[in-house]
Amino acid sequence: MTVTYPVTPAGEKRCPQCGGHYAEAFFHRNKRVCIGCRQTASDARKQTREGRCAVKVRWAIQRHARHWGTTPLVLERVYGWRFPRLLDDALRVYATGCPVCGGRFGAMAGDLASLTLALVTASEPPYYPANVQWACSSCAHRRPSGRPPLDRVRLAL
Repeated sequence: MTVTYPVTPAGEKRCPQCGGHYAEAFFHRNKRVCIGCRQTASDARKQTREGRCAVKVRWAIQRHARHWGTTPLVLERVYGWRFPRLLDDALRVYATGCPVCGGRFGAMAGDLASLTLALVTASEPPYYPANVQWACSSCAHRRPSGRPPLDRVRLAL
């Protein structure tokens, strides 16, 4: 028995996920799935607070690595930026409020967007959690220049 598949016209690709035939421009380079299916999958991950927070943590790691001219792997291995720990801490801080001002994230204008990673002391390396903490964006912009209090300094192992 021979199975025949519909022929895809020249300049088009077929998405294996939705079965649609689209112009090649509708696919990211070297990706088999169409942009629409990729967007749907991305949106589905962000439906829960945990999913939105996980996306936020991954982007925060990427952004900070780029800012400091290093890689996420270096942040993880040298400075203690481990994804599960960052995610757990972010969810805990979101539920309990900003550790600096005590404000509740649910009451803030940006909700989860107000949650950000902040350096405690800008002149020190970004060891997590000794010199990097989750805080609201207002507190993150008001960084002190002194050393962190001793009760906040822990080893980032």
